[in-house]
Amino acid sequence: MTDSLPDDRKKKKTENQKKPDSQEEKSKKEAKPKRPKAKPKLSSQMIMEIGCKSTNFFHTPTNDAYVEIVYEEHKEVYPVNSSDFRNYLSYQVYKQIQCMTTKNKLDETIINLEGKARFEGLQHEVYLRYAEANDCIYVDIGNDKREQVEISKDGYKVISSNNSPVHFVRKQGMLPLSLPVDGGSIDKLRDYINFKEPHEFTLVIAWIIAALNPDGPFPILIIQAEQGSGKSMTARLLRDLIDPSSMSSRSLTGSERDLAISATHSWVLNFDNASKINDDKSDILCRFSTGGGFAKRTLFTNDGEMQINVKRPIIINGIPDDLASRHDLADRAISIHLDSIDDDKRLTEKEILKKWEQDRPEILGAFYKGVSAGIQNRGSIELASLPRMADFATKISEAEPGLGLKQGTFMEAYNQSRQDIIDDAIDADLVANAIIELMYDRRGKWSGTATELCEDLEKHVSRNALKSSSWPKQHNAMSRRLTRIMSFLRAKGINIERIKKRGSRIINITEVRRAR
Repeated sequence: MTDSLPDDRKKKKTENQKKPDSQEEKSKKEAKPKRPKAKPKLSSQMIMEIGCKSTNFFHTPTNDAYVEIVYEEHKEVYPVNSSDFRNYLSYQVYKQIQCMTTKNKLDETIINLEGKARFEGLQHEVYLRYAEANDCIYVDIGNDKREQVEISKDGYKVISSNNSPVHFVRKQGMLPLSLPVDGGSIDKLRDYINFKEPHEFTLVIAWIIAALNPDGPFPILIIQAEQGSGKSMTARLLRDLIDPSSMSSRSLTGSERDLAISATHSWVLNFDNASKINDDKSDILCRFSTGGGFAKRTLFTNDGEMQINVKRPIIINGIPDDLASRHDLADRAISIHLDSIDDDKRLTEKEILKKWEQDRPEILGAFYKGVSAGIQNRGSIELASLPRMADFATKISEAEPGLGLKQGTFMEAYNQSRQDIIDDAIDADLVANAIIELMYDRRGKWSGTATELCEDLEKHVSRNALKSSSWPKQHNAMSRRLTRIMSFLRAKGINIERIKKRGSRIINITEVRRAR
């Protein structure tokens, strides 16, 4: 069509096409903003790739998925499906590609990363505050640097978490420990606890050493005293030395599940003002002390089960009137009694804590030396006789040289404490007292069925005792009570055995030495 135009119009059109832009038009073009580069479309695959940078995914023996985030100077460990790791992942996505993620994409990524941890990752154990590996004990200091204390047979030192073989997980409310300092003495602890008996200081030392050894077992420390004796403050300082927390104590209430979950969130369990301990609570505390599992069906599932295995140091502060009647609990306990504080010697909480902050590093360093001595002396101490908490007693005896204690000091104090606990338990038990009376009446020997035992024991108790809820009304209940008190009666020289004779179950009670 261009060829049909006149020559002069052709020329004019060509000139117009070649005409250069004016300066004004050039400025307008240059001033026109450039279209921004399109952001990449975010996918779960992209989030997963970002999440796998500088991280190691692994699983525990119970198949829980965890992630280890490796920084230049330390490492951090979180459950994969935790708010902490989700926040970390969201931030990394925004930081690296300036893109906002969504909950759905984040959920998809977390599910994939959990699978990666469970099926591709190595298996490691995770620990809370204390761990043991390669004949060393590791302590999570709890500071921002994620530093740890490594205690070996040669002493202790502060190390980076990158140089540690264990994986620590942190829970909400954990506070940092003091950095340990050399040159201190455990005797400084005497200034903060108003002991009634001298041997009770040794018992507290033993409880602390046990709490610093992560494999347990852990005796239950019972602090009893009248009001105004500093029970709560004593428990708070002991907990603060080993496992400081924003929640320094809790009440001994709630279901088994609630207490088990609370035990997974802190190392030391400090139950304040415990006034009553029933059979269920006693059983739970016993499992916490020597180790035990708790299993509950997972919510909204048919076959899922939540399994919790815990072993924890425990402090019970208060005046539990029924403590002595819980024989299994008493058998795992060490008990101290605080003396009353005169008004002119009483200090404010602020004054106590100020001095405590100054002394705590040296006290902690002294106890770490005791733990180090225990590691060095493992297997070298043989006790003449082993008590109920045999591993605990052996462990403390091995640590005595590093604590400045004469060999055998702990066992002397422990035996005295156990005897006091046994006496209190028997005094508080109607059946135990009735059996002692029966042995005195029958000259140290009795044999018969459970029904016959009920009938004979009823002759040695008052009418009010027979009506009380603590007296077993049926022969099967009496049989169960005998099982509970057998070990304590044996310590008092009374043996109980059950035998089958001509189709009947016979109970034989024999006094080895007179109980009176």
